[in-house]
Amino acid sequence: MVDNREDFFIREDQVLEALSLEKTELDSIINTLTKAEKFDWEEGVHFRYVNKTQKIREFARLALIVIAEYFESKGELNQSQQIVNLLKKSITQEEKKRIDKEITALTIQVVNDDSSKIVVRRNRHWLSYRDVKTILKTTFKRLDQVFEDIARSDLPLIIEEDFEDIEDERYYSYSGLERICLELSEKLTSKYRRLYASQVPKIAPSVINEKYKLALRPPSPAEIERAKKEALKQQGNKCQVTGKTKSEASLAVHHLYSQNIYPELASDQDNLFVIADEVHKDFHNWHEGTIKPCTVNDFIRFVQHTTRYGETHLVLARLDNRKRSLEQKIKTRSKFLLPPAPSSQRETTRTSSDSSVDRSLLGKECFAIINSEKRQGKILAIANYHDHRNICFQVNSEGVGIWISESNLVKE
Repeated sequence: MVDNREDFFIREDQVLEALSLEKTELDSIINTLTKAEKFDWEEGVHFRYVNKTQKIREFARLALIVIAEYFESKGELNQSQQIVNLLKKSITQEEKKRIDKEITALTIQVVNDDSSKIVVRRNRHWLSYRDVKTILKTTFKRLDQVFEDIARSDLPLIIEEDFEDIEDERYYSYSGLERICLELSEKLTSKYRRLYASQVPKIAPSVINEKYKLALRPPSPAEIERAKKEALKQQGNKCQVTGKTKSEASLAVHHLYSQNIYPELASDQDNLFVIADEVHKDFHNWHEGTIKPCTVNDFIRFVQHTTRYGETHLVLARLDNRKRSLEQKIKTRSKFLLPPAPSSQRETTRTSSDSSVDRSLLGKECFAIINSEKRQGKILAIANYHDHRNICFQVNSEGVGIWISESNLVKE
């Protein structure tokens, strides 16, 4: 497969090491090749200079073939074989680099895909059946066959450790993905496909972890303050709603998505909107107080309904740009929400679909203490355990919920 792809070059020091030659000896061989009618030798085709003054080169695969033929014509078969071995090793290394790039690109595609979801459960990341298929570039039929083969082996996959069915869909943990890849790397007939399968567990988990870290890492207070100062500078030190400058009004930097609910966006320039203090107060009064979480959609509705600030078409256009950018970032974030999980594998769970759950609580508006703050929200779901109850509590208008203990609810 490599032959049809963009060529790669091998460093001169690797050639010297493989042949146990000094540079002067290799230069002498190349001089012979340049003058010989039997061998073609051309800069840009067979080699390129890394440093022309010192005559340090890199060699194309074709150059190694020519050098191997030169040694063979001289009867030096051992040297010819060393060149062939170096060529095989280099092809494998280059193929591995290309495979790693392909796995990285497919994993990023999976994380960014709107229909995809990475679940964090019991301190494990879980990939859906469809996403595993995508990353492995295989078929559902082949994936099912692998699962069956492993199930019949001496070391089958362990439920809730290697795989689990979540919301009627099969998910695999990193350990489950590794077992599947190991099976494929041993059973596939194509050498390229075997190498690809063996590289997936080395690449995909680290890429997902990095995306997870970037999606959820909250900035430090110092980073937030620096971001606010930068927002003031970028937005001309003036209110984006009224147009008043800092000499005409006190300015505030408003988080379009609440900092306490979306901490990872607290220093994001798209999320920082410079407005006058009076506009800031008007918005939160309109939005029923500073405790209630807000999103960019809430601020857009506020601007649409207010009549105090004159024409607002340009403001709405700016906010729409922010909304589009922020919603893409929220989509990545939403892939890493934590669903409820029993504290042990033996513990049974009853969800809001069970008859034992008080359905009158579902959809109820109430307050809860989250991270030492009182927040208003809605009960989306309930999970009963033998000794306690967890509540899925919606804390923003986008429908995203977080799981808390029932004891965190504020009793009225």
